[in-house]
Amino acid sequence: NTHVFEAEYTYMDDVVGGGISGAAAGLNMIMENEDASNGFYVGSTHSSKCVLTYEITAEEDTTATLRLVLANELGAMKINPDTLIISVNDEPIEYDEFELPAETQSVGKTFTQFKIGDIELEEGENTITFQVGEKEYCNGGTGGPLFDCIKLTCETGLTMEEYPENIE
Repeated sequence: NTHVFEAEYTYMDDVVGGGISGAAAGLNMIMENEDASNGFYVGSTHSSKCVLTYEITAEEDTTATLRLVLANELGAMKINPDTLIISVNDEPIEYDEFELPAETQSVGKTFTQFKIGDIELEEGENTITFQVGEKEYCNGGTGGPLFDCIKLTCETGLTMEEYPENIE
């Protein structure tokens, strides 16, 4: 079973971002684009204070394959455990570096799926976080990807605490 969890449905009230030309936070980081899986994505993640949190409930202990669907608004970006810190239940995970290509469309966004690897989820509540790491990316500042959704493939039922009012 593959479960899709949208970035725009995560709890955004405490999320601090940063845009190419200034600050961004909370619901202001949710952008509309028909190329995204649900028509929306979370952008303006150019800050090391930017943490997206997925609250996932598993029906039982399971190993799940984690995939990220991301895009980019600037030049090519290397994603690795230093530039994007992925934690499961407060434990940072290791994964292989990959390159998020530069955007080629003038209007749309090119969302690409990347396989991160297997993660362990416990029965009950689990927290998966994505924190943008410090790096020189945009005008000497930190840069983050555009988050469309995550996909978790496993044999058990998964649900996420969702905030659909984020896009109303």
